[in-house]
Amino acid sequence: MPTILYDCRKCSKEERPNLFYPIQDPTTGNVFDCNPNLVWMYNRETMNQKIKEGRIIFPKSPSQRPYLKLFWNDLKSQYKPVSSFVSNKEDFSFAFTAEGAREVAEIMGGKLIQYSKPTINIQKLISVTTKDTDVVLDFFAGSGTTAQAVLNQNREDMGSRKFILVQLPERIDHESDIYKMGYKTIADITKERVRRVIKKLNEDDDGKLPLEDQKKQNRGFKVFKLQSSNFKQWNPQRPENMEALGKQLELHINHIEKEATEEEILYELLLKAGFQLTTKTEKLTLAGKTVYAIEGGTLLICLDKQLTTEVIKAIAEKKPYQVIMLDEGFKDNDQLKTNAAYILKSKGVEKFQTV
Repeated sequence: MPTILYDCRKCSKEERPNLFYPIQDPTTGNVFDCNPNLVWMYNRETMNQKIKEGRIIFPKSPSQRPYLKLFWNDLKSQYKPVSSFVSNKEDFSFAFTAEGAREVAEIMGGKLIQYSKPTINIQKLISVTTKDTDVVLDFFAGSGTTAQAVLNQNREDMGSRKFILVQLPERIDHESDIYKMGYKTIADITKERVRRVIKKLNEDDDGKLPLEDQKKQNRGFKVFKLQSSNFKQWNPQRPENMEALGKQLELHINHIEKEATEEEILYELLLKAGFQLTTKTEKLTLAGKTVYAIEGGTLLICLDKQLTTEVIKAIAEKKPYQVIMLDEGFKDNDQLKTNAAYILKSKGVEKFQTV
């Protein structure tokens, strides 16, 4: 495992002049200058010995930093760090953050992230620590390296691992080149990288003949944002005046936010009904209306704002356990709403709810 070659005490060249000197890669001849504010870990004599033993890892570019190669018996603790699994893997190709930055630039068509985890490192970690059906969670997604590593490993061993990425919408400097490319937040970069990686993998697969009994991998992802409810909240406190009372009463008429999309309403209802975001959802067309079938049809949701007797009967024929519809869809037609409850109950629907 590699570790930083600078003195961990961060001494300056004035404090430790014997540790301040340039070192040379014997293979390429590249010269690496010492940081005057950190200085090297060893004096010249010890450093030359480490170089002869092959214990110094020299990068390709003189602008990068050399690293010290450590082995298990060099560690003071008897417990091996997680990264030590690479030490005895002959097929492991360790990469540094510069490789990760170049990888992102190649995928995105421009230099966006300076310090990005190389995919090969994360993929190798996933390959030895997960089963092919596990879920990999990354709380600090950054540019989305973990997602690409999971997708690559699934392709390699035909696994079906899933990934969950968490990334705050950190704002990007308005004056930066990244912002001018159309990326307003780090999360925007994350999403676009995953889209491009999936597209590239799908294109590569389309150009190859599948092996015998090899199933086509189902690649895709959903993006969820933490935000306020799509339903206006009723204030249980007594209104202070008639104007406030009028606004409260309006919530019974138009209680859905105007900006709310059908998909946003759907997933909020799923969460409130006790389902997970990963719940299987299928879009159906019944009597000309869109109906969402949840968990194989256990729950049917219709968010159409112009409900008809025909779509209600079509939903009832599916015999779900629960049905949810928009109250707005009945257009103040109490008779239609009453008939809906009767039709659904006659077909065995246990729960009928309007929102």
